[in-house]
Amino acid sequence: MGHLGTFVWLMLLASGVSAASIDPYPGSKLIGSTGSDDVVIHRLITGEVKRSNGQVTPESSDFVRGVRSTQTYEVPEVGRKGVTGKFFKEQIQSLGQLLFECVGRDCGSSNYWANVVFDQALLYGPTEDQHYLLGKLSGDRGDYVIVYLAQRATGKRYIHIETISDVAGESLLDSRLVASALRLQHRFVIESELDENILIAVKDALNEGTWPSLALVAHDQLLPTETLEAAQARTQERARAAKSKLEAIGADTKNLVAIGAGPISPIDRSNIKRLELILLR
Repeated sequence: MGHLGTFVWLMLLASGVSAASIDPYPGSKLIGSTGSDDVVIHRLITGEVKRSNGQVTPESSDFVRGVRSTQTYEVPEVGRKGVTGKFFKEQIQSLGQLLFECVGRDCGSSNYWANVVFDQALLYGPTEDQHYLLGKLSGDRGDYVIVYLAQRATGKRYIHIETISDVAGESLLDSRLVASALRLQHRFVIESELDENILIAVKDALNEGTWPSLALVAHDQLLPTETLEAAQARTQERARAAKSKLEAIGADTKNLVAIGAGPISPIDRSNIKRLELILLR
C-alpha cells in the first residue's frame, strides 16, 4: 500500500452550500486552489485506469453536473504507510458513503491521473504510491469530492481535493447525467418542465441502459381544499402523462411504472413539484 491516499466524492442534484465538508490532513500546507461559477458536466472516475488498444482509459466512469472547486496541499511526513489515506477514508465513511477506492498499482497509470484527470503534473510519481476514493455525502443533497494523494519520486507528498456541487435549476443535461444519477443516487430528479431536451435525455438513458425496475413518481403540494387522495390521483395522472410522452418518442418503458405521490415525500418546500425517476432494484 502506498504512503498516500485519495478520496473522491460527488453530488448530483445539490444546491447551495453543503452541510458538511472534508478537512485537510493536519499540518498540510495549501499550495494552490481554484474555483468557478461555471456549471459544466464533470467526469468521475469509478474504475481502474487501464491500457486498451494502445490507449489509457478508465474502466468505468460517471458524470455529474455542477460547479467545481479544487485545493492542492503539500502533506507533512507521516511515519506509517496508509495513515493519510485512512484519515480521509474515515471522514468519507462518517459523513456519507464510500463509492469507489483504489490503492497503488490497482489505480493504474499515475501519469494519467496526474496529467489527464487532474492536470497537475506535481501529482505524478511512483504508481505504487497513490490512493484514490470516491464517495458521496449523506442526505438528499450533498457534494461529490475528489481527493487524490500521491508521492513524488523525491519523497514529497501531495493531496489534491476537488468538490463538485450541483446547481438546481440549470438546464445543462444529457443521457449520461440521467444514467449516472440512477447508478450513484438511485434516482434522477426533474424540477423543471418536461421539455423536449429532458424527454430525449431520459429516453436515451432508458434505452442505453439495462434497468431492471424503475418508477416515474410525480410530486406536488396540496391545492386549496384538496384532499390527500385527490392530490395523489392528480399526480398519478401527471406521472402517466409523462410516461406516455416518453413512449411517444420511443423510450423503452416496459420496466417503468408511473406513480402519484402527491405531497407525501417533499425534498423541501421550494421544490415539492417535481418528477423523480427512481431505480427500484
